Amino acid sequence: MALRRFPYSLLYRIETDRIYVLAVMHHRRRPGYWTDRA
Repeated sequence: MALRRFPYSLLYRIETDRIYVLAVMHHRRRPGYWTDRA
């Protein structure tokens, strides 16, 4: 679900009883930074 005014993306993993947040990416800082890292 995308929120219009939330300039972050979350990379996460769901397991049976936990959610692990692996990365929080800001959309307006260093554009293209995450493209090469994915």
